[in-house]
Amino acid sequence: IATATITVVNGVVHHINITPATAAIEARGTSSFIAEAFNQYGYKLTEITQFNWQAAEGSGTITGSPGKTVVFQPNDVVGTRALIASISTVTGTSTVTVIHGSVTSVSIAPAGTASVEVMGSRTFTASAVNRFGHSIPASGLDYTWWLISPIGGSITPTFAAATFTAGSKTGMVEITAEAEGKKSATTTVTITHGPIEKLVFVQPTEGTLTVGMPGTMTIQTQDKFGNSIPAATATTIIVCGDEQSRFADVSSDAAWTNSGTFT
Repeated sequence: IATATITVVNGVVHHINITPATAAIEARGTSSFIAEAFNQYGYKLTEITQFNWQAAEGSGTITGSPGKTVVFQPNDVVGTRALIASISTVTGTSTVTVIHGSVTSVSIAPAGTASVEVMGSRTFTASAVNRFGHSIPASGLDYTWWLISPIGGSITPTFAAATFTAGSKTGMVEITAEAEGKKSATTTVTITHGPIEKLVFVQPTEGTLTVGMPGTMTIQTQDKFGNSIPAATATTIIVCGDEQSRFADVSSDAAWTNSGTFT
């Protein structure tokens, strides 16, 4: 009886499979991929653990190459790209689709605080990011704007922007934006007075003014809508009438206390 010794060999790499073969990843997110080599009969070549990985230049970062398992992190550009594992001239490909992902947070610019003159307007812009800090384009989102105002005014939204128009009263209002159920931090808008339009004489705080006697009354500066305007610096107002000069020393309050001899 003749005896023959047969040596079974794994053979050379015929093709490479990557798992997963397709994947969707949020921009700036990460996902793991595993490469495996097979011979021409589909037998897995488990002894091969070193693969060279690559993706299109600038499309993202690969961690773990050369190796069997890598982590791929795409950049901010959404779309489809190929992740390739290779040994010599044999390659395997996984198709990666980069998506914006869902909204994690919304912000408004200007943020925190802003100011608008009475009857004036200002535009605010909202922006949203996913959980990895990737900016999600406004064209893919439906923003809702909110105005909380005890003093009037209106807000006109246009996609990710909104124009706030103040009313005729000074005070504070709050503006927020929302996308996919996530609300922004509130921006507090201070409505400021307009330019000085008139002086208003207020009744004496105590008693009445007597001819020939010192007296005290209040003069307020107001804009054309009747909003009181604080004095920035001490000033003297000369009030003329009945061929007499009457003077008023102005304090830095909203109500200017003026004293002198009124005749």
